[in-house]
Amino acid sequence: GLTLAGVGPGDLVGLWMPRGIDLLIAQIAITRAGAAWVPFDAEAPVDRIAICLNDAEAKGIVTAAAWQGRAAGTERTVWTPEALAAADDGVAMPARATGLTKDHPAYLIYTSGSTGTPKAIVISHRNICHFLRSGNALYDIGPDDVVFQGASVAFDLSMEEIWTPYLVGATLHVASPEMMGDAEKLPALLTEAGVTVIDTVPT
Repeated sequence: GLTLAGVGPGDLVGLWMPRGIDLLIAQIAITRAGAAWVPFDAEAPVDRIAICLNDAEAKGIVTAAAWQGRAAGTERTVWTPEALAAADDGVAMPARATGLTKDHPAYLIYTSGSTGTPKAIVISHRNICHFLRSGNALYDIGPDDVVFQGASVAFDLSMEEIWTPYLVGATLHVASPEMMGDAEKLPALLTEAGVTVIDTVPT
């Protein structure tokens, strides 16, 4: 759907959705179109999203249907997974978008910046693919592993959690907001889900 909407290599697309499978699918869809995603935390205010999308000159934003009205406040084209799926013409996409190179951006992460003004950090396909392959070599995650996905997609740590497992065919266990909100109950939930790998900061 994004490709049919004219999105391709070098383009930037906002990504603002609740945590879950649809968010991960949307992330893959933007990548398959050859574009770079600009992720925002689910709790991000619309005015900050609008500032970042304007700075990035994003073509639009992918969001949940329930958030479509709020996303309109960014004054960018708004796509929902349902609308993109409905627009699909059934033609199989190539494995790599036409014209996509290693040096095209894969995603942008916005920091708050030392002055409080959002600042974009651009990550190329070359950079992130090298990082993920290195992670695979170091962590030795395999297809039998179940990896806990708890980080926001607006945080770089999520790349290790999501895409390293993808490359080896491991299973992702996507945490709900409720799971992330109660650290005391988390160990039992990890055990119940059969999680074998968790990626987190030392604290």
